[in-house]
Amino acid sequence: MTKDAAQRSLRTFYEVVKIDKRTIGWTREKDLFQTMIIAITIMNVLPEKQKEVLQTLLSMIEQPGKEKGCLSYGIFCDIEDNNVFNLISEWETRQYLDHHMKSDRFRVLLGTKSLLSEPLKIQIFTVIDSEDIEAVYSIRKKETVFPHIDAERSLLI
Repeated sequence: MTKDAAQRSLRTFYEVVKIDKRTIGWTREKDLFQTMIIAITIMNVLPEKQKEVLQTLLSMIEQPGKEKGCLSYGIFCDIEDNNVFNLISEWETRQYLDHHMKSDRFRVLLGTKSLLSEPLKIQIFTVIDSEDIEAVYSIRKKETVFPHIDAERSLLI
């Protein structure tokens, strides 16, 4: 592809984006897509330190919206191993998450490493699209070549 062809293609893409901003979540002129950032932190806690870690985690939580850019923040205990905590937070942008990771509150989280049985694990996901229950309803309405399977599935929901 030549440089001119690439520029024409990119220009066409920008024009499509500008015509239908709601469809792709347009935010600002420099952004192509509105994204959401999800951070998952996994903590394997020493059994004798579980209560101490949980108290520390609970003391760190603020109401979503109080910390700029934070959409939600939750602490979850693994159902198979109650010494494993998962922290899941949703952020408007990566910049807000980066600001959070530089905060004193996040430093407290990093300071729990002596209470863990293995190193802290952090995964960061950038989400550019999400769907809700309507997607499930839409898929379930489609006919398949296996009607007996659809009949069984309809009993599940």
